[in-house]
Amino acid sequence: MKQIPTLLMALLFAFLSGSATLAQSDGDKGKDKKSPVITKYDKGKDITTVRLKQFPISRLSQEKDAAPNFPLHQMDLEVSYNFKGQNSGPVIDGVTFKFHASAGNYLFLRETQVNAVLDRDSNGMDRVIQLGMSDYKSEPPKFNSVYEEYLTVSAPAEAVEKIAKANSIELFVGPVGYRLSASQIEAIKALAASLPK
Repeated sequence: MKQIPTLLMALLFAFLSGSATLAQSDGDKGKDKKSPVITKYDKGKDITTVRLKQFPISRLSQEKDAAPNFPLHQMDLEVSYNFKGQNSGPVIDGVTFKFHASAGNYLFLRETQVNAVLDRDSNGMDRVIQLGMSDYKSEPPKFNSVYEEYLTVSAPAEAVEKIAKANSIELFVGPVGYRLSASQIEAIKALAASLPK
């Protein structure tokens, strides 16, 4: 006799779970969850920001071998642009590359040149695009002596469109090189495709 109420409860739970999943998927139909591009409008400032969520980038292995004394660190990158109003205008000022380094000591200490190396092959054939000179900001060490540095550079939209056509992308912040993964390159391509034409 006790098994029937337990069975009924299990069936009821399964039915409610299925209904909740169905309702959730119906509510998400209008949203593109696969796009890495985030668009946010600030009504107070009347500015729309289009960005890729910050993601970690990996240091090139040959750079580690060439500069073994350069401290271990984590480098994150956020790419964005903005425009006045809610609808994109014909022109934007540029695309901002914001690098955030975290390490056990300061690494860069000053503004530095940022370059993109595209489609490097085994013969050393590649293309270099200068993104520009970064600005520099640092914060005093936090808990456990974590030093944080921010290097921000505004690149022309045309440079980002050229970068988006590459099969491989390496970003050099001063002397230190970082490789973008395939999914990160796809995200850059999605951002470039959203640029005003």
